[in-house]
Amino acid sequence: MVKLARNSAMQNLATRVLELLSSAPVITAEPGLTVESRISYGVHGDDDELAFSVEWRDAEGCLWAADFSERALAQAEIDGGAVSLRDTDGTKLVFRLHQPIRRINLYSHRRK
Repeated sequence: MVKLARNSAMQNLATRVLELLSSAPVITAEPGLTVESRISYGVHGDDDELAFSVEWRDAEGCLWAADFSERALAQAEIDGGAVSLRDTDGTKLVFRLHQPIRRINLYSHRRK
């Protein structure tokens, strides 16, 4: 019974982390590189199953990618607007979630 409760709690955390990462309007990978794409595969109760993938480019334009299992999401650390987790290779990554507060309107100054 205890193991089932623990697994349920871990699955709930994995689902919560996945929802946060999937719904944030903007995500940056430390040190502030914008995540270009993200794919959510869902949480289905299998620790080793792929749950989330992201891609971003570094300052030199090199493409980086990371995949996260359900276990990684269940073991994530949440601190304010940051989520820290380990990818399938064991590398610890920190993602910051951003919510833009307003849109900036740019006006065109065309001559007639």
